[in-house]
Amino acid sequence: MAKPTANGTRALPWIVAGTAAVLTLVYLALFLSVRIAGTEAAPLRLQLFLLFLTPDDMLANMFGGRFAWQGVWDRLWTLGLAAAGIWCAVWIGWWPLHLVERISICSSGDVSSLPFDQSWPQRVVFAAAIGLHLISLLTLLVGLAGLLQTPILALIFAAAGVAAPVVALWRRKGVGSLFRPKSSMVENVSAEKDSRPRGLWIAVCMIAAVFAAVVLLGAALPPWDFDVLEYHLQVPKEWYLTGRIDFLPHNIYANMPLDAEMLPLAAMSVLGNWWTGAIVGKTAMGACALLTAIAIYGLVRRLASPLAAAIAAVVWLSHPWAIHVSVSGLNEQVYTLYFTLAVSSVATRKATWPNWLLCGFFTGAAIACKYPAVVMAAVPLAAWAVIAPRLASPLSAAWRARLAALTVFAAAAMASGGAWYVKNWVQAGNPVYPLLGDRLDGRTRTPEKNAQFDRGHAVPPYTGQRLAESLVRIGWQSEHQSPLLVPLVIFGLLAIAAPIVGPMTNWEQSLVIGTWSLVIFFLATWWLFTHRLDRFLVPVIPLAAVIAGSGCQFALSRPLKWVLFPLLAIGLLYNLAYVCWPMPLSEMVMAGDNRWLAPLEELRRDEPRDDKLVSRVNADICWLNANVPAGKAVLCVGEAAVFDLEVQHYYHTCFDDCLLVKWTAGKTTAERKQLLHERQVAYVYVDWNEIARYQSPGNYGFDPRISRALLEELVAQKVLAPPLADAPPEIYPVLP
Repeated sequence: MAKPTANGTRALPWIVAGTAAVLTLVYLALFLSVRIAGTEAAPLRLQLFLLFLTPDDMLANMFGGRFAWQGVWDRLWTLGLAAAGIWCAVWIGWWPLHLVERISICSSGDVSSLPFDQSWPQRVVFAAAIGLHLISLLTLLVGLAGLLQTPILALIFAAAGVAAPVVALWRRKGVGSLFRPKSSMVENVSAEKDSRPRGLWIAVCMIAAVFAAVVLLGAALPPWDFDVLEYHLQVPKEWYLTGRIDFLPHNIYANMPLDAEMLPLAAMSVLGNWWTGAIVGKTAMGACALLTAIAIYGLVRRLASPLAAAIAAVVWLSHPWAIHVSVSGLNEQVYTLYFTLAVSSVATRKATWPNWLLCGFFTGAAIACKYPAVVMAAVPLAAWAVIAPRLASPLSAAWRARLAALTVFAAAAMASGGAWYVKNWVQAGNPVYPLLGDRLDGRTRTPEKNAQFDRGHAVPPYTGQRLAESLVRIGWQSEHQSPLLVPLVIFGLLAIAAPIVGPMTNWEQSLVIGTWSLVIFFLATWWLFTHRLDRFLVPVIPLAAVIAGSGCQFALSRPLKWVLFPLLAIGLLYNLAYVCWPMPLSEMVMAGDNRWLAPLEELRRDEPRDDKLVSRVNADICWLNANVPAGKAVLCVGEAAVFDLEVQHYYHTCFDDCLLVKWTAGKTTAERKQLLHERQVAYVYVDWNEIARYQSPGNYGFDPRISRALLEELVAQKVLAPPLADAPPEIYPVLP
């Protein structure tokens, strides 16, 4: 092959930039032509930019339609309480982090094994994450002991928030020394990688601050997501009101790992109020997005400049999926933080056994949040411990070193995350309840219920068409996708083909290849072993952002930067418009809420002032809250998203026994009346629309024994009165 001429070599970067510009325009055209929410009534994504033409409407929507100082004070109070909780977490986690740091330095003889290589923010992130998981474990133990309505958690947090920093200051003799690294791996970064346009770096940090404010204000809103109303916050509410963590036979989700949900439960216990505690805990969960952004910055900074690292952090923080799970109260955000820090713990120049100890701790925290983390996080990180090419250890033989790393990792993961599996084993007879119900024991489970659950969570068919559909959905059609991620990840591919700045060291190559391997493994397991919910991919977005950061570094010193900066401008404007668009208050299905500064009390009741507005709270729930007498209860059939019910209530999920059938099947009229009266049930609320949705083709299914004939029979027997005419359908009063 002929050697390329000097002119050809100089022209190649411009050819690459031109090709990238064309492909980026094609991608943006595909992306912006998709309709939001996937309905014909929804606007095109391109139309979201019109929002910036009417900033007054955007501001009015933030206040819920009218300005009120109460909304501002509500947010300051909520954010202040959440910040106090994270402050306590930092000091709870500081002590074990400091111990691991000392051991790591003694083991390796230098600081190249430390996973926090930037400045005090990196160490604060690690300390906060360790503390948050320890708080969750402590709350679990207190709950199992039945002490949730005692001041024990409040006393522990008070000691952590006040006594711990006092002792630390006394020992370290100065505030600045508490979270200052002893050295920095930044010194090992080349001068070219360390250089940055200071103004651009500051501008990117200011953009990050805007999206951080969006996340925090959204997280401080009352919940609206169905899963959150059904179990992410409903289950902590039930446990707090009963004073203990116990098996809930009517809510299958309550008996899965709920490490993240312990943060709202801890807040409820400390504040003595389930509603306020839920909002504060939800805010703390959402704040994990900010901690993840700092962790991403630290990971990319090991490969690239501060500017590229800041861009990578913003790619994550502005991603609609990251914002969606943060503001809605879903537990993926906490799981994502733990998984990112698990990777960061061993993405060092010299990974010793303390690194694998930290990695195992965070991996255990991840698997304590969700079952999928066992396959999608623990398995690949365990494999990394075995095949890591430059694993350092005092043991001389490489395989002995890898075995030691794997042993430390596995032991730490089991110690950190095993409590939830032991709890399930004891309470349900199945450590992974309700999974493997046909092979393992499972309290309340029957072959029919196991089949129903398996059908609802079955892996879709493995076909080429399904694979293509998944790739298209991940690429640009997913409702909460960002226009930045895919193009920048492709830039990251170019960075591998042509090293970021000069030849890569072996360690840099290992980090880049390891990150890519984790992303590919995560995507493969998601497609092969799950029912392919887009939300399950959120924990891998930070690693994709790390790859995007390496792509940004590659582009910054080449003509490709003329593609990078317009792409960033368009993508960030779109992401901001997406989260500010008043879509949740339109006639469309409730998909979010951005009334960030509306008074919380108004949002708690949320009675629409306009027929065109969608209420956060179901009208049936509002009626029950207003009409169920004190000391009485309501039995819900079909409706399981009952977090906003402030009266005593009974309910069940679609995977559990219908309580109305369970209480009345095979009983006489007198026995039926007695059972309802013993439970102080004043009304039976039946949501036939929800039941029909569950029973529709391809949905989860519902207890087949419930029917209108049963309700008609209960009415005929004078157990129930006919449905109330002046109440939302169908609410049946219980007759004396």
